[in-house]
Amino acid sequence: MQPTTDKKRGPYYRKNVRFDGGERFAFMCARSNDLPDAWALRYALAKLRQKSINLANRVVDSLCLFYEWAENEGLDITQRLESGDLFSPMEIENLSEFMRTSKKAPLEVGAMKVKRVVVGNTHKDRMKRVLAYVNWRMSHISLAMTDQSRVYFINARLAVLKNVVASIAGSKQKQREALTDEELDFLMQVVRPDDPRNPFAPHTRDRNFCIVLFFVELGMREAEPLVLKSEHVNVAGRHPGISIVPNPNDPEEHRTDPPLVKTNGRDLPISPLLAFSMDRYIMKWRTKLPGHKRNPFIFLETNGGAAMSLDALYDIFRTLRARFPDDLPADLSSHRLRHTWNSRFRRLASEYGWPEAFRRIINNYIMGWNKTSEQDARYAHSEIVREAAKILRALHAPTDAMKAAA
Repeated sequence: MQPTTDKKRGPYYRKNVRFDGGERFAFMCARSNDLPDAWALRYALAKLRQKSINLANRVVDSLCLFYEWAENEGLDITQRLESGDLFSPMEIENLSEFMRTSKKAPLEVGAMKVKRVVVGNTHKDRMKRVLAYVNWRMSHISLAMTDQSRVYFINARLAVLKNVVASIAGSKQKQREALTDEELDFLMQVVRPDDPRNPFAPHTRDRNFCIVLFFVELGMREAEPLVLKSEHVNVAGRHPGISIVPNPNDPEEHRTDPPLVKTNGRDLPISPLLAFSMDRYIMKWRTKLPGHKRNPFIFLETNGGAAMSLDALYDIFRTLRARFPDDLPADLSSHRLRHTWNSRFRRLASEYGWPEAFRRIINNYIMGWNKTSEQDARYAHSEIVREAAKILRALHAPTDAMKAAA
């Protein structure tokens, strides 16, 4: 069992352990004695063990904040819950304000220090996790109560907490757009290993080119290229392809922030260019890295041969955005390329004349979504805007003719 802890300071912290079989588990500890809280540990065992480790981490981090708030207020959470008193409306408002505070250092404005706050969605999610934990605790306590008036009081207090959570405004989500054809063409030119404008070090160019190609050709999620192993990749023969395999509790996964496949497994063909580029990267660069034979993952860090991290992947896009601010979007990312892929797919499916139901089935398979999923609608905005502009230009034809005649 390999333990790790979060780096944030506070009276409570998250500890992660990785068992020999590969399972990762997150739970809360008190910094004063490095021991887990009994109830928070039971909750983690009952509710979080089957969740992804990234989600479990976020839940435990929220519980750490909840317990920190209670300690600051001089409240005993267990005493409050077991007595059925829970928290007053004023305390719940104070809790909500505390959960809104960022853990980053305050901003210095002259002689003043101003606390930073998190975005609306983060605030709301934190409070939802606290509500879920309190509900779980109270479900055990209420069952043992015989005084129905007390149960009614508890439900009323829970309703206040639910109402506060419901009233928190979420963040306004900016609609992600697909890259324009010109932006995509430019991107594909400058990431080619032989392009003189390529911003990457020579020993990383082939690897980074392959990764960008995966996002452009297949619309993969950011984690999916990073979990590819040699047995998942076939670059030989007439039909090169890859297998995307869900990887919960992979015993070979040792990254601190493990990339996780959140979609269904699937087999996908790859282009001859991607197959050639993968083979070139593997033979020319990967084989030179220390420990490459012992590391099952295809894409490795260039400074030590460890499996490539998510942060190294983010660096690819940070570098591209910084080097080409006038030619590429300011929010260029793997997810922006996923939107681009979906827009291009919808356009091509329309040209093929596919019925909407059939298009969705194929779309869901390639993306790894469930057969009945309607997630594709979230990625349709760019194509909707494109088609709307096309029909409006057609509708403008009569007025354009009037202008020409005038």
